Amino acid sequence: MDRTDALEDACPLLRQTKLIFAFIQQHQEEFLVALMCRVLAVSVSGYYAWRGRPENTRARKDRALTERIKDSHQRSRGTYGTPRIQADLAEEGERVSGQRIGRLMKVARGQGSLQAEIPRDHEGITSPPTRRKSPEPGI
Repeated sequence: MDRTDALEDACPLLRQTKLIFAFIQQHQEEFLVALMCRVLAVSVSGYYAWRGRPENTRARKDRALTERIKDSHQRSRGTYGTPRIQADLAEEGERVSGQRIGRLMKVARGQGSLQAEIPRDHEGITSPPTRRKSPEPGI
């Protein structure tokens, strides 16, 4: 087993070519593409082929749906979660599963483009419950 195999076993992300190609694209101003491809064990032609490919349909739909989720979330002032956003989208005629909405919200949160509202402290808004005195024993 050589060094590359050991690294791949330790970190399976090293074999996800989309991530590798995205990394190369982000750092092509700093390093030579050919050098990064050699170090990351991908072909230069594979990188350029990936760069020239159009985005797939599902990724396009996910991006559009994420924008609609963000709009719904912002209209609710950051209070809506997956079930309410799903109902909101259903009212607009968009049928989407809760799992898909949750996944897209999680990704958007990770990118910092979707923030939940900070829960408010409700202490002091209502008066504390009054207790009724129980009758004295023996009366």
